[in-house]
Amino acid sequence: MDGSAECCPSRSHRNAFQDASFWGATAFGTILSIAITGYAFPDNNNVFHLPIVGELYNLPELAADPYIQSLRHFASGLWMILEGSARWIDPRLLFFILLLASRALSLIGFLLCADWLGIRDAGARYVFAALVATSALMQIDSVAGGGGLFIRNFTHSELPNGIFLIALWCILTGRFRVALMLIGPTFFLNAFFAVWQTFILAIVLLNEVLSGRQRIRDLIPDIAIGAMIGILFAIPILQNIIRNPDFGARLDFNYIDYVGTYYFRHFLFWPIRPWEKVTLLCVVGVTLYSLRLSSDPQNRLLVTVWACIALYVIGIFVPAITSNPTIINLHLLRSSTLIQLQTVLLASVVITRWWFSNSNRAIVLASLAMVGMAIAPIGPLRLLGIGSLVAIFAIQQLVERYPNSWPAPWLLWDARVVRAAALVALTLVAGATILVNQWRIARDSEWIVEWDQVARWARRDTAAGSVFLVPVFSFTKTYTGKDLERQGAILNGAFEYTAHRSLWIDFKRGANVMWSPSDYHRWRERTEAVEQLSTHQERLEYAMAHGIPYVIEFTMSNCSEQPVFRTGRICVFRSML
Repeated sequence: MDGSAECCPSRSHRNAFQDASFWGATAFGTILSIAITGYAFPDNNNVFHLPIVGELYNLPELAADPYIQSLRHFASGLWMILEGSARWIDPRLLFFILLLASRALSLIGFLLCADWLGIRDAGARYVFAALVATSALMQIDSVAGGGGLFIRNFTHSELPNGIFLIALWCILTGRFRVALMLIGPTFFLNAFFAVWQTFILAIVLLNEVLSGRQRIRDLIPDIAIGAMIGILFAIPILQNIIRNPDFGARLDFNYIDYVGTYYFRHFLFWPIRPWEKVTLLCVVGVTLYSLRLSSDPQNRLLVTVWACIALYVIGIFVPAITSNPTIINLHLLRSSTLIQLQTVLLASVVITRWWFSNSNRAIVLASLAMVGMAIAPIGPLRLLGIGSLVAIFAIQQLVERYPNSWPAPWLLWDARVVRAAALVALTLVAGATILVNQWRIARDSEWIVEWDQVARWARRDTAAGSVFLVPVFSFTKTYTGKDLERQGAILNGAFEYTAHRSLWIDFKRGANVMWSPSDYHRWRERTEAVEQLSTHQERLEYAMAHGIPYVIEFTMSNCSEQPVFRTGRICVFRSML
């Protein structure tokens, strides 16, 4: 059941970059994956990016806004380059182009690694790309860590996924100098991801030395070149960090308490929901079993997988040892992203091999796994998809070990019928995912349009420097009943960009404490105070007491009085005459 010669020829072959099918599969996988996730703008973390491309911190109207001013020190080189780019390109178009580039980079990395693992035939490449693009394990974020994978909006944090996969290919092919050089661009994009990459590469190189394949003196020039390139990429990032007025300041609050209150999935293992932990265990199991079925003669892939697992395990215990923000901000639990990327890579290689096998049993199992990988990309149902892979791999193991004890007729169905049925089923599952995702984007877009209307009115008809009180929606709390209307507040990410006006406080914008910890007490005190306001009258009184001119409410419960402006679901009230 290992696959046919057509799918997996020997490693002596032409350069993948010279093969048209490589680029065709890259384009196919990129387009398919974006069709599945859709594109949303502005969405989620774009709340941190729009003020940078718009240079809002240079506007006099927002000079007193601590959140907006903190974004001067958002230390990602990509956004430093794109600072003020809204003057020459619409951010909606720019972010879509960047999303395409980010997704294509990931597909290039996947296909390069698959090429080394024997997926080189044109048909095999397209099947492999389809498996990656439709896999539920690539949708949204990684389990028990929340690292971004194939998401519906662009952020800089997903670009290093593709760089990591290309670095993995360099490791597998012995191109250690290039792998070391890639740490620099990763640091430029996302510093903590570069730390992960450095840790993993250090383990790989240590294994190379201990195994006798490399000598330390031979690696020194590669390490020196990688370090020089890394320093060049790091200089602008470090300059930005050093210029931050909060740089080096001692904290007067518990940083672990902050990340636990704000968004624990990146940092704290124990509060993570049980289903995510079980899913991660299944992910690790599928990874290791897929690796057993793959060709890894020098164990480089095995070492990389275990290095990623070790990195995650370190992240579990780090918060119990230290609350140092520099260490906590390494987001070590988000390194589950690296494990999941390798899970999808290895499982997709195995399934592709089975798909092109001459064995009916292998083709049946491949067909079931192909559909199983695409099932349930969201929430606890993700356990269903990875659980189906665990079950299929268990059957494969039993069939391999006891070949004469499995007379099940469904394992002997006609290969052509099985393949056709699997493609139909995969198309239906992928189609359903597309429809659901498009429905969610359309639902959220309705809120975004209304927020845009409010922001345009605010810019046109309110005084410069006006402040707005909005409902608070916490990520770490469960809302029921009428409080569910608060979720409309998380879709206000373009408010400052469009309105050139400030929000009194917003829960999501509290991420700025990670690079501007001096803003912690303002964020914590205001979010807790506003969240306790249960009625419209209480919010008006709070606004008047704190000199906030405008209060925003949602029509479900709080628009009975005459607002100064309203949309279908959002009302704006004047709190001060």
